[in-house]
Amino acid sequence: MINKVRPHRIQLLKMIDSIKFTNFSYSLPWRTNPYTNLMPTNYMIGSEVQMEQGILSGSITNGENYKHLLQKTVFEPSCISLITEPTYMEKEALITEKTIMAIYGGTIPLWVGGWRCADAMRAQGFDVFDDIVDHSYQSLADPWDRINRSIQLNQELLSSFTISSPILTRLQHNLDLMLDGVFEREVENKLDETDITLCREHGCLSLQP
Repeated sequence: MINKVRPHRIQLLKMIDSIKFTNFSYSLPWRTNPYTNLMPTNYMIGSEVQMEQGILSGSITNGENYKHLLQKTVFEPSCISLITEPTYMEKEALITEKTIMAIYGGTIPLWVGGWRCADAMRAQGFDVFDDIVDHSYQSLADPWDRINRSIQLNQELLSSFTISSPILTRLQHNLDLMLDGVFEREVENKLDETDITLCREHGCLSLQP
């Protein structure tokens, strides 16, 4: 799932092209792809603003994008998600809707270039499938090495993998943990040290003094 263009996402496109995967799904809502032969996709609900490389969603939420555009066409047909979170230069773990959608879609996560994203998710109780995925790339000092090694170390896995019943059970654990509000509790724990509270109203969360 690639929207806005960033160097590590361009590199992932090139690696996908060079490895020549034959069975994969993706979203690439660009007008053109000047980097590889991978064709852009038209994953838009209708009110977005199309840019040359990316879309501006406006009032459309990530949840709507997932439900109407990505759930059945990108995530649920897949076994493994190659996740390109926005940060890759910085030594910080950033978890966004890209990881959340991968969990909702029942896929095994592999972060391309992310700094210790697997560690961050494991610390929250998620199964990051260390027995299947080689996450040793995540702590490499050079961000470009993290990008390249995330694919190189797992190329055999990405080329041939079959979901089994025990894997489905582990994927369900991750989904249950997500639905149980694990991230919400983490925010609440952080806010306990302040005078700010987390308020849920009309299905939305807000911070209130």
